[in-house]
Amino acid sequence: MFHGIYVRNRPKDKWHLFSIVVTAEKAEADLDAALKQAKKEGHEHPDVGIQVFESTFYIPTFLKAVQRQTPIYN
Repeated sequence: MFHGIYVRNRPKDKWHLFSIVVTAEKAEADLDAALKQAKKEGHEHPDVGIQVFESTFYIPTFLKAVQRQTPIYN
């Protein structure tokens, strides 16, 4: 399982891929890092989310909607 970390800066924006990680622990850490980075860049209300994929070949760079999923711990 691969976890895609996505960020959007405004509610109507598309989701942008921030990072791809393999473990759920790293996904949670990257989620916090993405939020801090967006706030550091001056965005007032950034939104972050995780979507799980079976293969890295199917991870898109942009999404219209992120299916909010909790990371799966093995």
